[in-house]
Amino acid sequence: MHHLRNSALNATYISPQIQNEIISACNDLILAKLVAQVNAAKCFSILADETADVSGTEQFSLYVRYVDECAGKVRDFL
Repeated sequence: MHHLRNSALNATYISPQIQNEIISACNDLILAKLVAQVNAAKCFSILADETADVSGTEQFSLYVRYVDECAGKVRDFL
């Protein structure tokens, strides 16, 4: 709240457009890190599936599983 009261009116960063840009930038950073981890793994698998719901809207799912040798774990994400 302190930020909103004391910042310049053109620098509050609360407009929907700015918030979407911040979310998009975070997405790009997270995705780049995940892709680097998968590329560094000795083995990985990718599962992709597409289906349509009752209204005909297509839904696409992508699942990745890889071995994180540094942590000694199998990791996965959707």
